[in-house]
Amino acid sequence: MVDRFGDAFEGVPITYAHQRERLGLGHAVLQAEPHVDGTFLLVNGDNVFAGSVAPAVEAVAEADAVLAVEEVSPEVAATTGVIETDEVGRVTGIVEKPAEPPSTLVTTGCYVLPEDVFHACALLRPSAEGEYQLSEAVGLLVRAGYEVETVRVGERVNVNIPDDIERASGLVRGESGTSS
Repeated sequence: MVDRFGDAFEGVPITYAHQRERLGLGHAVLQAEPHVDGTFLLVNGDNVFAGSVAPAVEAVAEADAVLAVEEVSPEVAATTGVIETDEVGRVTGIVEKPAEPPSTLVTTGCYVLPEDVFHACALLRPSAEGEYQLSEAVGLLVRAGYEVETVRVGERVNVNIPDDIERASGLVRGESGTSS
């Protein structure tokens, strides 16, 4: 990624923060804290989106935080962060990798977060797998009264295995039907 984008993208400076140990997304977010001042965009590096994440950035004008989401099968929902919302799309709960998902609405690895999320991440305890889950930190914000909205940003591929690389390449080339 550093080789691809360098120190700036279209004139916007980029600062890279490195997570030395794989201790979960909540821990990874904490590595960026010294470089963040205010609300920030977080996009997981293993996600490739077909279009722009601008809808998530624009939606934060009406909320404290925004989660880009998508609908998936119950089987997939059991492997990721599952979102519960009210009738207007505000987040009322979030749970990571539930055995019985309360919905099939899941995070996509694109977030617009207030800098208070760093405090929430610092309060986390490791999961049974030894990871600090960002979904739990967002849940703390929700319970503290932060308004968290959802938005759909379009097709994406989560690149985890070699076969996903070809699917992500197809998505970038404009070939539809590759989301996961």
